[in-house]
Amino acid sequence: MICPACHQSIEQDSLYCDQCGKEVLVCSQCGQPGTGEHCVQDGKPLVAAKSKRADGPSPVVQKSADAQSANQVSTTESSRESSESISNLSLHNYLQGLRLDITDGFVLCRESGEYAEMLCKHKSISSRHAQFLYDRNVGWTVKDLGSTNGTAIGATPAWQSHPKLKPHIAAVLHDGDLILIGRVEFHVRIG
Repeated sequence: MICPACHQSIEQDSLYCDQCGKEVLVCSQCGQPGTGEHCVQDGKPLVAAKSKRADGPSPVVQKSADAQSANQVSTTESSRESSESISNLSLHNYLQGLRLDITDGFVLCRESGEYAEMLCKHKSISSRHAQFLYDRNVGWTVKDLGSTNGTAIGATPAWQSHPKLKPHIAAVLHDGDLILIGRVEFHVRIG
């Protein structure tokens, strides 16, 4: 397993990271390790791994019946596709010359990761802002990870009329959408 805090390899059943010393937190529903308060896969609370071990294995994650809006969905591990069949997703900010090529599971971060050098000056983007996932049933989705300035999707740049995404709930992306990450606008390109 990879420690979610320091990203070093640790034993699968670790309760604490032997590299950084942090307590390992896991999702109360799916058992995946994570940081913060909620699982990036299903939005459920994270708990100490030692308390999860006492509970035994968790049940299979089911699709959420009460999606927050028509555009928002719950993504399950069983509905994820292999990378060979996924349409390409890229985010473009033409004014600033930004192009982000997104892969399944990618977490957009201001301070670390593949695009940190490009995004570090954009203080409205959180250190762990949003995650992009591909669901074979609906296509590309994005989840706000509880960011400070939020994430919104719209067809026009009239952002005051587009509600921010609810944290940890996936929303479907379409080719041609606009997405506001913090205060940075991107054009969505799929295909």
